[in-house]
Amino acid sequence: RGGTGGGDDGEPGLAGDESGAVPVYVADGSNLATQDVARWCAARSQERPSWRWIGQAELPDHTLTYHYHSAARDGGALDVVPQRGASVPGGLFEVHDFELLDVKEGAPSRYERFECVVLDDAGAWCDATTYRVTSAHRPCLLYTSGAPERLTRARQR
Repeated sequence: RGGTGGGDDGEPGLAGDESGAVPVYVADGSNLATQDVARWCAARSQERPSWRWIGQAELPDHTLTYHYHSAARDGGALDVVPQRGASVPGGLFEVHDFELLDVKEGAPSRYERFECVVLDDAGAWCDATTYRVTSAHRPCLLYTSGAPERLTRARQR
């Protein structure tokens, strides 16, 4: 994992580019719900993303919050923000079609990609990409419509 094309441990490894780097995405919230992703794709006549599950991951020194209003969800939309000592659980995926994820996430206007380092379920550090709300769309208030229940579900994924 973590950007190599195979290892001495007998695992096939990830298919990297010519530099050996693997496009890795750490998902949280609705992107961990396959039905939610499928619904979104079907509503927009989009192909389902070709993600390959790698395992679980933790994004250290970040927490989940709902400070961005989603008209589609009529309430708060999940964001990851820095918070020392906290960590955000997520799913780690090999992704080769970030352009589709950009469309789903509303990047670059509402959300933006950011590079991060996560701890994978094998205990190794891994370079990854995830999304956060752009600074232009991070208001000071917290949208709480459905937030406690959705935050609990997001953390359980």
